[in-house]
Amino acid sequence: MTSKDQSAIAASLNQVTAALVAARTERLIDQESAQEILVNLCSLLGVEIDLDEMRKRLETEQAED
Repeated sequence: MTSKDQSAIAASLNQVTAALVAARTERLIDQESAQEILVNLCSLLGVEIDLDEMRKRLETEQAED
């Protein structure tokens, strides 16, 4: 993947994240689907995220707050 490709994906990640936040705010998408979309896009950048582990960490963080 070229740096131009990575830049385009990074820009897409920013736009998709904003769109997911807006969609969640308007209740157009559920939390699990939003997480799946974000994890899939991160994998295009070469960042592998274990979705189940991420969800467990989020639950722990919420319990601590």
